[in-house]
Amino acid sequence: MIDKSLAKRVPIVFFGVDRFPALPLEKLLEEGYNVQAIFAAPDKDARGGKKKAPVAKILGEKYDVPVLQPEKGREIIGELIGRFGEDKRLLPDGEHKGTLPLGVLVSYGKMIPDEVLEWFKPMPIINIHPSLLPKYRGSSPVESAILNGDAETGVSIIKLVAEMDAGEVLASAKISVAADETSASLYDKAARVGWELVQELIPKLVETDGQLKGAGQDHKLATFTPRFDKAEAELTGAKTAAELERKVRAFDTNPRAFLMHDGKRFAVHGGLVVDARQTPLDIKSSDGKFYHPTIITPEGQKAMAIADYLRGVDRG
Repeated sequence: MIDKSLAKRVPIVFFGVDRFPALPLEKLLEEGYNVQAIFAAPDKDARGGKKKAPVAKILGEKYDVPVLQPEKGREIIGELIGRFGEDKRLLPDGEHKGTLPLGVLVSYGKMIPDEVLEWFKPMPIINIHPSLLPKYRGSSPVESAILNGDAETGVSIIKLVAEMDAGEVLASAKISVAADETSASLYDKAARVGWELVQELIPKLVETDGQLKGAGQDHKLATFTPRFDKAEAELTGAKTAAELERKVRAFDTNPRAFLMHDGKRFAVHGGLVVDARQTPLDIKSSDGKFYHPTIITPEGQKAMAIADYLRGVDRG
């Protein structure tokens, strides 16, 4: 029988950057897991010459856990050795159960060098990935599921390996994709499910000293997702209206979907597929229907209903 108390004993090194890792990290900290270090992104420049800290750093400071913010992936090994030392086996073989560091990675954004993977052995770095691998490897699995109109996606917990998202699948679960799902809401679903899977998995990994076997992926079935840039978030008539509607939901955070009208840029937060044009900002799509934006942010202004914007234009 697996001793679940070992899960709270194992030193955990967490790697994560943005909103998606926030829930698993906060759960680890709230529930008393032995988080020894958090690797986060460097602070970003913000308005007024200030710096904006990533969520992982804010949580680490709240719970008094050391936060490390290397610029490059190659700097990670030095930080680990400085924190834990060259030799993690402080106890003789057979007596070290629950004392060797376990890595937990969630959307870190940097490639983990081979020497870091070797440093953790025999324990792995486990990665919470929001798709049913080998489908949707890469940086935008949630956005891609929405863009493609999938009714279902999922979460996979894998052992991190050098090849992107190619490790053994230690656990997985399906997630439904609602008709009005946004990338933000789907990432939140995936974070909750991912935490539930990890919570069950950690005791098994500790009990087996990281030797728990997972299911190999069929690499011939792998699909890869890109990192979308701002230009790809533009709404144009080259797509069907349904594709434009999905694009707005998929790009509801970063990059934000937008349209251009009379030389002005409008961020789009929501809209509908309609049969006839209702406003000057509606986009005639490739299938003859229209994408009708309902909530927009005109350049330099706050978000508003399109009806409010058009009333202001008429008054002007």
